[in-house]
Amino acid sequence: IQLSYLLLRYCAVAKNIHLIRCISPNLPEFCDFLREVDQANINVLQQFVTHQNLSPEQTIQAQLPTRLGGLGITCLHQVRHSAFLASSVVALADINLRPQSSPQLLAIQSNLQHLANVCWYRDSMSCWNSMRDHLQDVACPLLQSVGSVSSFAGLPIHNLQYLLSRKVQNQVFLNLLSSLSDDPTAKARLRSCSGSGSGAFLSALPHIEGCKFSNLEFVSALQLRLGLPVPILPNRHCPCLHNMDQPGSHALKCFKRGGERIY
Repeated sequence: IQLSYLLLRYCAVAKNIHLIRCISPNLPEFCDFLREVDQANINVLQQFVTHQNLSPEQTIQAQLPTRLGGLGITCLHQVRHSAFLASSVVALADINLRPQSSPQLLAIQSNLQHLANVCWYRDSMSCWNSMRDHLQDVACPLLQSVGSVSSFAGLPIHNLQYLLSRKVQNQVFLNLLSSLSDDPTAKARLRSCSGSGSGAFLSALPHIEGCKFSNLEFVSALQLRLGLPVPILPNRHCPCLHNMDQPGSHALKCFKRGGERIY
């Protein structure tokens, strides 16, 4: 199961991230397709961790990056604008490198205003405006000046998709925390899962000595991370004589032998 999860995260999801860099996110049919792919990825994940459907909050958490307490099953529909915008900026840089290869490229290179007549540039401007509206409460200098060709051409090439997607995902994380305001236990769990190094086990490669989990170990860790019941716990007995609970609260906080954590 550990290997299946890694294949889902680094192969199935990653391949589609390349796809969303190449197709306009403004196409309704493509948006519907991305929602279907996102749901298919979650369905595969559900087969690993539970026989029941994940709640909306658990689904959102699973789609967050591991640094924010998620499982790294990126929501393609969520980052489609940042991916296409970053790809367009790279395309413009390529135009500047080889303008002689076509009359159209030469015209654009000689006068950037010609970009206004290019469909992928118009789609990029639409992405830019959509992200600015979505992130209006977030400090993002990359999105401050909108609408000019020169500001578009001046965007950084390197890590642009990562930087913009990071802003979007940070906002999703804050919204999720806010939605858990009536559930302090779930809120504390999400904050804990987003702590430094808490998701390192999710990137561990099973062929490395000491990094391989049994199916039971890996599934139990995923269940604890998402706040799902852990069926094996009620069958275990704690040395402190306290009964184990399915959410795993006792197993995570029990101290024994002078404060040494035993789980």
